[in-house]
Amino acid sequence: MRNLLCYDDTLRDGEQQVGVFFNSSKKKELVRDIVDAGIDQVILMPIIHRTETKLVKELVDEGYKDHITVTTMIRRGQIERAYNLGVRRAIPFGLVSDRFIKYMYGNFGISKDENLQDIKKIFKFAHSLGFELDFAAVDATFADMPYLVKLLREIRKYVRGGTVFFADTVGGSTPKEYGRKIKQLIENVSDGFKIGVHNHNDRGNANDCTVEGVIAGAEAIDTTIGGIGDRAGNADTIKVLYKLKKLGIFTSSGINYNKLSRLRKKVYRYGGSKPAVPYTPEAFWHEAGAHADWLEESRKREEFHSPFLSEYYGQKDVVFFGKQSGIANFKFYNEVFFENFGKKFTNDQYREMRDQVKELSIAKGRSFTIDEVVDFIRKDVINPYEKKSRSSEVLDPREVDQQLYTFW
Repeated sequence: MRNLLCYDDTLRDGEQQVGVFFNSSKKKELVRDIVDAGIDQVILMPIIHRTETKLVKELVDEGYKDHITVTTMIRRGQIERAYNLGVRRAIPFGLVSDRFIKYMYGNFGISKDENLQDIKKIFKFAHSLGFELDFAAVDATFADMPYLVKLLREIRKYVRGGTVFFADTVGGSTPKEYGRKIKQLIENVSDGFKIGVHNHNDRGNANDCTVEGVIAGAEAIDTTIGGIGDRAGNADTIKVLYKLKKLGIFTSSGINYNKLSRLRKKVYRYGGSKPAVPYTPEAFWHEAGAHADWLEESRKREEFHSPFLSEYYGQKDVVFFGKQSGIANFKFYNEVFFENFGKKFTNDQYREMRDQVKELSIAKGRSFTIDEVVDFIRKDVINPYEKKSRSSEVLDPREVDQQLYTFW
């Protein structure tokens, strides 16, 4: 028998699913329930909106500091902000595949080595504050393995005792392939930290990939209750844990399986939507700013390296607007705005609309289509020319460089 660390991403990655929305009071209740069911860490992202910042602070003050892990981009300002909330565990997420570095950073000419040095610098800074650190290796299944090994060796001393999550960010891996790569990573670089698994369900393999990763030696899982998550969802906590238990790999007296099973119904009831079925129209819906940015950059370059081209399945990528959105969501529809208003809005105007959309999304408890956003502008519900709201406390141009500013 092996014990696993269990991370829950329901209220962060899970809420990136279009149609899923948890208000702050329900989120706080679900955090308590998730911890009570025996999950080790609940992942939250305080930079998304001031309501998320407030939620993290309240949970820390209520004694949940040891169970809250915040996720941040590779940015000093976000690390400082998280530290000031009183949390002590963070998962900065960094790009590790050639294609994500190219698409996310391409306009700024950043090299793979510069990407590595940026990640190392932020981890050194976060470690100096006293953070316990994990690392989310974004799009790791499509990364050049020697590059990933080199990067992890560079940050190993800062992540010592923590977990490196090997992320199948777009769900393109098969279980056998994923298990093989986990084993390869463990053989090359895992001394000093644990290897964790994080899988998306675009190919319908998230649960099996997670299990295969554990069989291969991974010591931590990052899953969501009920499998909710961006596009076709994430690995399902309950299904994964039951399968591991059945295989005799993982049995923990700390996990209350009955509570977890009941919790799935509560998450669906509170959040409002089950995950999409792979390859259906909803599996190509996007709300998170990072995903919209990647879609826009790849479209501009006419280089689509996703294993799940929507056109191949007779579908199309649709970007929505909500609490998770950035200005990239608006830029994705530049032509639509030009057709309707005779101009392309500036980045500053998009930022203003982004803030207003976040507030509206929270007030309504849902996300919006491009047609609804156009109608909001026509009716002055959203106004790109007036500063109706700057209270969302998302990224500020004075705090971060422009490379990731479009995400949120």
